[in-house]
Amino acid sequence: MHLQQQPPVPPHQLSEPRAPGSLGRRVMQITQVPLDDPSVRQTLEALSLCYDQYDAVKDSDARGLSALVKHRDVRGDMQDCTMQLDVEFARSLGLVDQVFEQLELSLEKVDRQCKGLRALVDRALTATAEVAEMASVVDDERKELAMREKLAVEFVRRFSPDESQVRRLLRLPLVVDGQYIDALESVEAMRAECLKMMGVSQAAVKDLADELQLLESKAYDNLLKWLIDGVRELGRSTPDVDRWMRVALDKLRGHAALFEAVVSEISRARCEALGREFIVALTKGGPGGTPRPIEAHAGDPQRYVGDMLAWVHQACASEKEFFDALGLREESGHMLAVALTSVARPLEIRVIQTTQEMRAPVSLYRVHSLLAFYRILFGVLCPRKTQSPEFMDTVESLARGTRTQLVDALERMVDLVAGDFESVTT
Repeated sequence: MHLQQQPPVPPHQLSEPRAPGSLGRRVMQITQVPLDDPSVRQTLEALSLCYDQYDAVKDSDARGLSALVKHRDVRGDMQDCTMQLDVEFARSLGLVDQVFEQLELSLEKVDRQCKGLRALVDRALTATAEVAEMASVVDDERKELAMREKLAVEFVRRFSPDESQVRRLLRLPLVVDGQYIDALESVEAMRAECLKMMGVSQAAVKDLADELQLLESKAYDNLLKWLIDGVRELGRSTPDVDRWMRVALDKLRGHAALFEAVVSEISRARCEALGREFIVALTKGGPGGTPRPIEAHAGDPQRYVGDMLAWVHQACASEKEFFDALGLREESGHMLAVALTSVARPLEIRVIQTTQEMRAPVSLYRVHSLLAFYRILFGVLCPRKTQSPEFMDTVESLARGTRTQLVDALERMVDLVAGDFESVTT
């Protein structure tokens, strides 16, 4: 166990005598306090100020003691001062307590008002809950309608032709060119896309599809009129094939009724043109008289019939080439048969007139051989399965007729030879 070491005693205290009794100790404590200590000086100044204030109010002192007595009784003075301070503090606390009571009353009043307002708000919320719910539903519907409107505008913009395309398709007189074909194809593509989408949302695209169909129908009607006007120019002897006419025919191929109308009109125009050209070749010949008219060789039956058949065959080749240039290769057989209809009657009349006057079997045989040969050639170009077999029927009828005349001529020759042989033998 270690003993606590005591602090050393200052030297000046060792030589000083120790004062006996409690009074001596107090006196020693007072005398040993340094007066230059700041805390001591501050304490003394506070006591002096306190007594100065007390001397100023000594006339109101209830006890009536003299100032000297008060100066001696420091503890009593300090208690009186402390009590005075306590009284002032209690008075101040009373005022503060009154303020807090008023504040508490105000807070209670505010709380009651807040509760009343809260009750009003709750009743208002209860009353407007249905309206708020309806407002929320209406807001959601408004947003959905705005989205639908946006989609509808985008849909119409995508599947509606612009004004320039509509003007190009419906303007008169019609000009068929690359822009017209592009506009027509664009309308067809839009309508086809609408038809595909009708299975998903029929109500949304039905009106738009109907409008596109109406525009497409008007465009094709105008295209048909333009083609018919162009077909009238095909009645010339040497028609020019327009590139856009072939493109237009390809576009009409998907519309059977319109395509058949145009094909029939072309066949009719070429029929009239071939009829006129055949008569001109028979009577006038070529330009400037070269080649000479076919009827100039009417005295030579074989050449006369051969020239007519050769001209028809050359016309068939030219017409087939012309139809192929129009892109009508599949329809060329039927169209050629229709075009040759106007040639059938003049050819039949002239061949019959020529062969009726012929009596020589050799000449009849040569004409019959020509007819039989060209019948085979024409049969390749104009199959009998076509709907207009008039020309082929005429050629076959002429071939059968000349064969019958040839057989009759040979029988007459046999009878004549047999009669001469019998007269010689007798």
